[in-house]
Amino acid sequence: MSKLAFRKRNAEQAADRLYRFYSRQLGDEILATLNFPPSESDQVSPLVEPQPDDDEVRERDPLAWKELPLLLEIYRRQARAAFDNPDDSLLTVVPIVSFEGGIETLMLGGEARFVGTRLHTWGEPVKPLIEDYGDFDWQLPDEGNVWLERYLESYRFMVRQAGNDFALNWSAELLGMNLAVQLRGAERAYLDTYDDAENLRRLLDYSYDLHLYLYGRVQEIVGEYNRALYGDHPLAQYRVDLQPNQSVDAYSVCRRGVMRQFGMAQISRFMRTVGWGNLHIHQNGRHVIEEVVEIPGWREARFTDGGNWERTFALRWEIRRRMKDIPIVIRCEREEFLDAMQEHDLPGSTRYVVNANSLDDAKRVMDQVHAYRAPLPKG
Repeated sequence: MSKLAFRKRNAEQAADRLYRFYSRQLGDEILATLNFPPSESDQVSPLVEPQPDDDEVRERDPLAWKELPLLLEIYRRQARAAFDNPDDSLLTVVPIVSFEGGIETLMLGGEARFVGTRLHTWGEPVKPLIEDYGDFDWQLPDEGNVWLERYLESYRFMVRQAGNDFALNWSAELLGMNLAVQLRGAERAYLDTYDDAENLRRLLDYSYDLHLYLYGRVQEIVGEYNRALYGDHPLAQYRVDLQPNQSVDAYSVCRRGVMRQFGMAQISRFMRTVGWGNLHIHQNGRHVIEEVVEIPGWREARFTDGGNWERTFALRWEIRRRMKDIPIVIRCEREEFLDAMQEHDLPGSTRYVVNANSLDDAKRVMDQVHAYRAPLPKG
């Protein structure tokens, strides 16, 4: 029997609760992910020697390529900070997150650049790779492509160095229209839904092929590592590399029904192939919920807030109802969370992401979380 090997004090308890959450057995209970500042004795030195342009957004090389040891130290510090945290989380990381937005274009021989701050970058194509469908060769990335190698090496490096500090996850966030927007450019991709649906659907099928290829390559690297980390705990069937992160960002600016026509089939097929998926939905994408819930296999859906949109926490009962039995994740403030818990006004089968004041405060909050039972759904 191989035991759960995550390096966290309450790892077994967190894994038990996460398993029930992902398997939709949580019922009227809730989970909480807590963040809190370190105590004075836990303060650490800055990760990098401060420079005047550290927070300036400009063209930069991603850490996942140029400074993997620095990226590893960021993750190790997160792991050390999480060791005593009594919340319902086990640390997982996506080492290629700083490549997002442009890496697929580069893997396929196109041009992209990375911009951002010293410790956070994102990619953007210099120009659309597919200006004419007839010029695209529809091949998967060439084995000798330097950006594919950098992408895979970020995972190899973490497997060699991570120990049991964190699990390794992977993002399939360019499935469907998201890839079309990157490779065609947003305007062309959306116009294709009217003017060139046949080629657009071929590109959506290609998004499935590309992601399945990358999934297989990453699994070759992280599969054994993650299997050992999860051991034979029931949560192993929902380990993070078997439920890659996904996104419906490109559909946020589309009318209802577009996903059903362009992308739902490919996303559903990918989910059936790999097993499960985690989803994030931005504040301007809530109108796609009814299409999202038609896709089987979501382990959780994370909601984000921003701009002048009504906050998800204020809509928590409506969102919980519309998401049916899919576990959801909502961010909220400490006081409103505690007040709602006191008033018996939090829906169950939901994970709340909250800031606590300290480790001792986190322990008190988690005592209340464990004791809480949600009322019947409103409406």
